[in-house]
Amino acid sequence: MATCTVSGSILDISEDAVEDVIVRAKILNPVELGTLSLMSPAIVKTTTDSSGDWSLVISQGLKVEIIFIIPNGDTGTELVSYSITIPAASTAEFNSLIGA
Repeated sequence: MATCTVSGSILDISEDAVEDVIVRAKILNPVELGTLSLMSPAIVKTTTDSSGDWSLVISQGLKVEIIFIIPNGDTGTELVSYSITIPAASTAEFNSLIGA
């Protein structure tokens, strides 16, 4: 299967970059790749860099849940998730996939 690099940035309400946000992608439905192969709903993940930037390489055509685990100071973390379909393209901006 061909892949797509999905990328984006995490900014706070002041438009400052948010570092160390965990970004995970999980396949929502297992995908049959042939008579003997099945792509499991395994998780791939990355962490935002000091600019708040992140990217994940995901197979095109998959429906996935993108999960952001955002540090929230002394109160722990916040969880935000979106279901998207990975386009038939080599790259995609996350915001364009959620209609932002």
